[in-house]
Amino acid sequence: MRHLMVLITLLLFAGCASTGSYGPPPHANRLHNPQQPLFAADAAQITDTEISRILDTSIELPPTFRIGIVYLDHERETDGRLYRITNHSEMPLVSEAFVEVQQNERVYDISYLPQLLMPTELSAGTMRAAAARYQADWVLVFQTRTSILTKTPFLGEHQSRAFCAAECMVVDVRTGLIAFSAQSRVSLTEKKGDEEWTLEETNSVVEQAAIEEAMGLNMEKLLAYLNQAKAGTSLIGHS
Repeated sequence: MRHLMVLITLLLFAGCASTGSYGPPPHANRLHNPQQPLFAADAAQITDTEISRILDTSIELPPTFRIGIVYLDHERETDGRLYRITNHSEMPLVSEAFVEVQQNERVYDISYLPQLLMPTELSAGTMRAAAARYQADWVLVFQTRTSILTKTPFLGEHQSRAFCAAECMVVDVRTGLIAFSAQSRVSLTEKKGDEEWTLEETNSVVEQAAIEEAMGLNMEKLLAYLNQAKAGTSLIGHS
């Protein structure tokens, strides 16, 4: 019996085992010289000197500023098929999620960058150039993905359920650095109570609500970041 209890105890400890690593090792005391890269292959993309300069650069927040919005793309999965939407006219119109940001005392405007300014080939450089013409201090870039499930019972109301994942990041136009990033996931269910609504319309309503809620959660995190940051200071936030 005693041996059995010992065996059970060992199994319990084995199931709760965890490992970790800590660095650098105690004997590593050599300071890094950016002129002598540790990984030569990485220099083809960016040099150690450039990395050091980027990491040492701070983002200064002006007393008040303008945020330009770029809806990068939207992916919709329905009936087992995935559709990627990049045409702005076909994307969901997200607006309610940004209302509280607009009400922040430091944000004098948050609005979509005009499509006439957006280049065909979007990159960090072309996006910063478009934002500069719009005199936006920050660019809020976001993308969303939804998965829509429908339930059609023999008796009763149709139900549509939307899962939404929303990811966003804030680009500081002056430096090109990422000032903030966040991700949120939500799920909502909508019943088809109105006989005039088609199932497709119900799907559209629940998808729109899920996108607004997911981006709203991201904007709550952005507001928490702004409340911590003071004018002329630098904070990098990721959630």
